[in-house]
Amino acid sequence: MLLRVGLYYYTKKSCELDANLSNLALRGEGGILLNSDGERFADELGHRDYVSGQMWKEKEKKKWPIRLVLNSKASNILDFHTRHYSGRGLMKKMTGAELAKEIGCGEAALRKTFDDYNAIGEGKKPDPWGKKFFHNLPMKVEDTFYVALMEPVLHFTMGGIEINDKAQVLNSEKKPFDGLFACGELAGGVHGANRLGGSSLLGCVVYGRVAGDSASQYLFQQLLKNPAASSAAGGAQQRLNQISLHIDPNQPGKVSVEWSAPSGKPCNTQSLVTPSTTASASTSASPTSSSSSAPAASSGAGAGATSAGPEPVAADVANFKVPEKEFTMEEVAKHNKKDDLWIVVKGVVMDVTNWLDEHPGGAQALFSHMGRDATEGKSSLHSTYLSN
Repeated sequence: MLLRVGLYYYTKKSCELDANLSNLALRGEGGILLNSDGERFADELGHRDYVSGQMWKEKEKKKWPIRLVLNSKASNILDFHTRHYSGRGLMKKMTGAELAKEIGCGEAALRKTFDDYNAIGEGKKPDPWGKKFFHNLPMKVEDTFYVALMEPVLHFTMGGIEINDKAQVLNSEKKPFDGLFACGELAGGVHGANRLGGSSLLGCVVYGRVAGDSASQYLFQQLLKNPAASSAAGGAQQRLNQISLHIDPNQPGKVSVEWSAPSGKPCNTQSLVTPSTTASASTSASPTSSSSSAPAASSGAGAGATSAGPEPVAADVANFKVPEKEFTMEEVAKHNKKDDLWIVVKGVVMDVTNWLDEHPGGAQALFSHMGRDATEGKSSLHSTYLSN
């Protein structure tokens, strides 16, 4: 049963991961929200559900769209964010006169909104929306602004399937279903009417690991109890074969496990060789000493396991060579179309034409750098290990 959903407001057309974080920063540094009359309608620093609710009220009043407006002081502090969003067509830089024309409210109405906001920020009058913190004043029509269209989006589900501490899905009698696990937004009921920022990632990381551990333990138990039945299509053995390829592609069909006693001393090793669909599983476990436990886990020696597949072949890294062909930036600049797209990152020319749909940041992020050096933007958005 779906208990509740969370709404948040993003820059229009944006589906990027950092839209959430940047939006918080933009408001925190003094960004204000204006309706189609050029008027404020909420405490911009309120909770996401409150601000989203206020935006819906404006839509019901036909005072849509909503714009987030940053003056030059706030824009300079958030220079990376404003450039990042402007480069993706999500923000525009304009004068106060241009802003009034785009909203359609006229300069006089916009000036009145700014004058009232300045007076509130200086403590000369109370804010009708209860806002208490003001940054980077004053707001003046004569200034320049970065502006983005805003709208609420479905952002997070705060409820759903009931689970226990092992991430097992519970039935109406509070008993776990056999082999059914859940985590993340699919499982909930702990957030209430709102949630703490960051708790979605926490739920994924913590209960993602719990669900994974529980599911893998379940699969191992099923395979060890009935190897023949597990070899059927879609069974535990098939899944374990897939897992073995993730762990070590050079040893398909083999998974080695080592665990310790509560004292921390090595206790047992077990090598599990998943056979073909027509063979049976061969497993065994035996005590080992601390000096021999690691080799036993990797080779199966002394554990009674049989080897499956050819011996691992090391990658031939000694013969790796950097391609000698070089390109000038003028030549790279010619490849600036969606069906012929090159970019440069850290001195390396990349043809990403066939990778547009696979890029985690979306194709638009690549379009903004086509035929150009993308090192600065990529380094600021990705950590070093992701760039290598």
